[in-house]
Amino acid sequence: MKECISKGYSNLIEQRSRFVGCCFTIQTEDDFYHELQVIKANHREARHFTFAWRYQKDQQVFEKLSDDGEPHGVAGLPILTLLQKQDIINTAVIVARYFGGIKLGKKRLLSVYLDSAKQAVEYAVFSQRIQGFCIKLKIPYASFVLMEKWIASAQGKIMDKVFSDQITIQCWMSDDQFEVFKASPLFHSIKIVDIQKMNML
Repeated sequence: MKECISKGYSNLIEQRSRFVGCCFTIQTEDDFYHELQVIKANHREARHFTFAWRYQKDQQVFEKLSDDGEPHGVAGLPILTLLQKQDIINTAVIVARYFGGIKLGKKRLLSVYLDSAKQAVEYAVFSQRIQGFCIKLKIPYASFVLMEKWIASAQGKIMDKVFSDQITIQCWMSDDQFEVFKASPLFHSIKIVDIQKMNML
């Protein structure tokens, strides 16, 4: 799973119609509509603003698409399918069209919209999002140093520590490393207080 961290753009001409694409990060639907208004203000002469977006909240993926007046299925769906196939999340792609006076037909329109979206995605910068768990653990003092070393070697992350009769830590580790951890002798010396799915960049 990956998400956009720096915008990508495209600019294609097809039989006098101009297609301008933009790929950018979003965390909410409001983020998307704010950026859409900016793009509309910068391209006042464009006739269509087709788009698709995907973002994740509480482990649920939300998606939306629009052909914005173009024939059904020629823009929004291929853009969304592109995001899905490349496992892209928290990202939107808008392709604006300046109509050049020549009708392109559904097949050609779909091809150009997809090419514009692909190019915008290609020029964007992405960060890989790793699937894993946020885990709260109670650890005996005798096991704490070993646990710290194990998390560091597994490229996990300790986010919080509380010292009392035992040590309580909140840490993150990937899905794969959590499976390794469960099979290790160290696992039997600690207590899992809480565990939640949490992906990390």
